Amino acid sequence: MVVADSYDVVVLGSGIAGLATVLAASERGLRPLLIEKSEKLGGGTTNSYGLIWIGDNHLARAAGYEDNRAEVVRYMRFLAGGEERDANLLAFVDWSPLALQFFESCGVSFRLTRGITDHYYGVAPGARDEGRTVEAELISGYELGAWRDRVRVPVGVPFFVTAEEQVAWGGINRFSAWDQTLVRERRERDIRGKGVGLVCQFLKAILARAVPILTGEHVEHLRLEDNHVSGIELRDGRQIAARRGVVLATGGYESNPDLVRGFEGLPNWLSLYPASIAGDGLLLATEIGAAVRTIRNSL
Repeated sequence: MVVADSYDVVVLGSGIAGLATVLAASERGLRPLLIEKSEKLGGGTTNSYGLIWIGDNHLARAAGYEDNRAEVVRYMRFLAGGEERDANLLAFVDWSPLALQFFESCGVSFRLTRGITDHYYGVAPGARDEGRTVEAELISGYELGAWRDRVRVPVGVPFFVTAEEQVAWGGINRFSAWDQTLVRERRERDIRGKGVGLVCQFLKAILARAVPILTGEHVEHLRLEDNHVSGIELRDGRQIAARRGVVLATGGYESNPDLVRGFEGLPNWLSLYPASIAGDGLLLATEIGAAVRTIRNSL
């Protein structure tokens, strides 16, 4: 792949945050570049069940569920336990339903996930028993063409079924009672759901827009000009300019023992996440003077 030396936006990381950023930038007429440190795309998102929580969303309304903004806000403030930044909370409440519709219009297919309640349903104010959880529609890896084998496929996640199906069939501990004929057929067709399915849905839309993607590339430094980030420098010394900015979507730091020990106080941590999830975004940002803080878990 031929890579230019200048783009509107350079996005680091190919989990769902990075993929969503690239797709949105391309759809809005910008010229993005996606860079992934690993040889495989998807990052920690592929380890996940890929569930997205969005209150008062259009899929739920179409299915007959009743919800409203005030109840969504009440519930989120309860979960935050007084630790919230209210402007951020309200922005999420207002914009997440619109983001879901936007990405659908870009070609990403979602489905409402039934059978999953809000946290503390029955106790938490504003909680709902169903209707606020969304997941990607199942997709075949073969729809990605040559990129099929360049997406990280997780071990231990039954990604060939939806989360809704898994709940309805009794969970992973009742795997022997699942529809084994259906499971076999989906495996043969390389059907992907959950986190890896979410990655594949977004990647398919990105590939349709011919967005350049670099894999196996380590970003060594953020470039500064006039006290602003102007691009990146790769480990081999190549420099790429970013006219509108660099987005750090490198995920967490689960596979960096030093950061886990420093931020979480866990000296004997064993990560099940990819080795690439090593806090690169934090390290790049702090190198140029960014401040970081820990966020308490209110759940």
